[in-house]
Amino acid sequence: MHNKNYINNLKSDKKITKLYYIKTLTNKSEQQKSIEKLLNLQRINPHRIADIACGGGGASLHLSKVYTKSIYYLLDINPLALSLAKKKLIGANFIITKGSIYKIPFPKNYFDLVICCQTLSWISNPLKALNELVRICRPKGTVIATSLFNTDHDVDIYAKLKDNTRNTGKLNQWYSYNTISVFTLKK
Repeated sequence: MHNKNYINNLKSDKKITKLYYIKTLTNKSEQQKSIEKLLNLQRINPHRIADIACGGGGASLHLSKVYTKSIYYLLDINPLALSLAKKKLIGANFIITKGSIYKIPFPKNYFDLVICCQTLSWISNPLKALNELVRICRPKGTVIATSLFNTDHDVDIYAKLKDNTRNTGKLNQWYSYNTISVFTLKK
């Protein structure tokens, strides 16, 4: 899905989207707890953290309580998300930028940790986005991407969905909905 269509969909479902962002800021999800557990097991102490497709900034907010001296670079294309993130994440250690996951405006090999939560399944070219996540991570750094991954079969699925319970469905707007196989990730 092109960025313009994606933003139009988010605007159509603005109320639901905002509630989701607020929930991620106020409640630590099981996914967030798993990310923190994984990072603790790896015993990393990242200085620079990129939160790509950050939404309202929930992942960075929660991580900032664990990694208090880190600098967080948040990126999203959605103005609603960025507005909420700017209200909730105040301080010099949060740098909030508007931009596309397909052309991340951060330098190559720059971050110790790159996170991208629940995004790759919802965009039209998840492999291009994944390559960008890897590009900005330093060698031997960590990239954590949560999304729908097919761990049982070497099958990638690229589909479109229309949720008729939301405004987007009523307006006949479609979302990308993907799963990526482990085989493809390894390539």
